[in-house]
Amino acid sequence: MQLSDYHKKLEHIEQLISNNGVKSEDIQQYRKLSIKMEDFIAAQGNDERHHIMLIIPVADRPQHLENCLESIYNLCENFYYGGKEQDFNKVSVLVAEDSKKISCRDKNRKIIESFCQRGLRTVYFGLDEQKEILASLSCATRKALYGIVGNISSDDFSHKGASITRNITYLKLNQIKDNYKNIIFYFIDSDQEFKVNPVLEDGHVVPYTLNYFYHLDKIFSDNDIDVFTGKVVGDPPVSPSVMAANFLDDVCSFLASVSACDLDGACCFHGNRPHGKTKDAAYHDMADLFGFKIKPETFNYSCDMELPHSNKACLERFSHQLSQFFDGVHLTRKNYYQHENIAASITAARTVYTGNFAFTQSALRYFIPFANLKFRMAGPTMGRLIKDQLGNRFVSANLPMLHERTVEHMGKSEFRSGIQHNEDSINLQGEFERQYFGDVMLFSIEELLKSGYPEKNLSRGDISKVVLNKSVFLSKSYLEKLQQVQNNINNLKSIYRNKFHNTGSTINNIKHFIANMELNFSANSFSYQLVTKDNSKSPHLKSIIEGIMNYRKEVVVWSKLFEK
Repeated sequence: MQLSDYHKKLEHIEQLISNNGVKSEDIQQYRKLSIKMEDFIAAQGNDERHHIMLIIPVADRPQHLENCLESIYNLCENFYYGGKEQDFNKVSVLVAEDSKKISCRDKNRKIIESFCQRGLRTVYFGLDEQKEILASLSCATRKALYGIVGNISSDDFSHKGASITRNITYLKLNQIKDNYKNIIFYFIDSDQEFKVNPVLEDGHVVPYTLNYFYHLDKIFSDNDIDVFTGKVVGDPPVSPSVMAANFLDDVCSFLASVSACDLDGACCFHGNRPHGKTKDAAYHDMADLFGFKIKPETFNYSCDMELPHSNKACLERFSHQLSQFFDGVHLTRKNYYQHENIAASITAARTVYTGNFAFTQSALRYFIPFANLKFRMAGPTMGRLIKDQLGNRFVSANLPMLHERTVEHMGKSEFRSGIQHNEDSINLQGEFERQYFGDVMLFSIEELLKSGYPEKNLSRGDISKVVLNKSVFLSKSYLEKLQQVQNNINNLKSIYRNKFHNTGSTINNIKHFIANMELNFSANSFSYQLVTKDNSKSPHLKSIIEGIMNYRKEVVVWSKLFEK
C-alpha cells in the first residue's frame, strides 16, 4: 500500500464520521489506521514532513498550561505523528512566559519539566532570555520597534500582553529556525486543548481528537500558503463585553421556561444542544458589523448534569454558572464541532485567530501589529493586513481547538487581563475598554486599506479623520447594545422577583449576577460613560493614530531583522 492509499482511507473514515456521526468504532479505526501510516512512513526511512513547533504564551495560568500540554501529549500518543514511544521527534513545544507571579513561573517550569520527562520536548522561554534577545538589538532598532516588542528598560517584564510576548518569541524562532529542514510554527493559547466537541445523536458531547498534525502538514504541503488559521469550538473567542445582550436574552428565556415547570419534577432541559453547524458569531451582539446576518432568537440552555435530577437542581446549577459569563463563558451559545472534509474547507482568510494559527519561516516577517496598545482584536487587525499582502496565501480551514475559558475546579479563569475579580464583584472595565478601542483600531485599518494603506503614505490628518469617525460610529453601535442590555437587566429583575421563591442558593446567585451586570453595563457604569462621552481627545485614540503612523517604519525595520 502506498502513502496515498493511507490518505484516501483516512479521508474515507472521516467522511463516515461526518455522515453518520461520531461512533467509537470509527474513532478506533481512524486511530489504528493513522498509526499504521506512521509505521509505513518510518519504514521508508525518509520522513520529509514538517516538524511542528507549538508556541504557547502563558500568563499566570499554570493549570490551563498543564491541560493544554496534556492535550498535546495525548494527541502525539494517539496518532504518533513523526514518532512514538516517547520519541515524538517531529513535534516540540516552546512555552513563552509572561506571568507576574513568581509562584506561577515556578509551577510552569515544573510542569514543563514533567512533560519533558514523559517524552514531549518542551522548552521554557523565560523573562530573562526574552530580555537578552531584545538587548542584543541596537538601541535604534529597539526604539523603532517599541510598538511591537515593548520597553526592555522596564524592571517588571511580565504582563507585557500576549501580542508583545508573541512578537518577542518571533525573534527567538528566527534564531532557531535554521536548525530544522522543514518547520511550521504553530501558535496556540494556554486555555485551549487539541480536542473538539461534536454533538452525538442523543445530544451528548464526547471530546474527540482529530489527527491535527497530519492535517496541518497536509495543508502546508498540498497548498501554496504562508499562514494558516483555525478557529475554536467550546467557549466563544470574544469578550463578555460584546455578548451581554444576547446572553441576557437567553437567561431570561430559560428562567421563564423553568418557572413554568414543576421544580420537583424530572429535569426538562436535556438534549437542547444544537445539531448541525453552529451559527457563526451567534454569540456576538454586533455580529452584523463583521458581515454576519444573525436572526434575532433565543438559544436554549442544555443541562450538563447527569440524570436523574430535578428541575430545581438544574436551576441551581444554572444560577451557579452565571458568574462564569464574566470570564467569557456563554452557557447557551457555545460552538460545537461538525466535521467536514478539511482539505475542502480551506478558504481564503481575513482574520487571524491568534490562539490557533500556524505559519512558515518566511512568514515570521508578519508580526502582530500595534502590540503595545494591548487592545483586543489584535488577530482580526493582523489578519486584514496580512490578507492585503498575501491574498490567497493566507487561509483558514475547519481545524478548530477546544476553548475552555475557566478551570473546572475553580469555576473561573486563573487570569484574564482586564477582568478584576473582587470579593463581592467582577469588574470588566479594563476588558470593555480594550474591546471598544480594539474595534476602533480594526475598523480604522479596514477603512485605511481601501485608501491604499500601508503602501500609500497617508497624512496624519487623513488617518486621524478615519479613526475619529470610526470612534463616533462605534460609540453609537455600542450605546444601542448597552441600552438593550439595560432593558434585559430590568426584564431579568422582573422575572426574578415574580417567579422564584424558596429556591435555595439560586436567589443569591441570580442577585449576584444582576449586581455585576449593573456594575458593568448600567447607565452609571464605566462602559456607558465611555461610549457616551466625547472621545476625540482620548489618549487611546491618539495612541491608535500614532501606531498607524509608525507601522510603515516598523515593517521596514522588522523585515531587516529577518533578512539577516
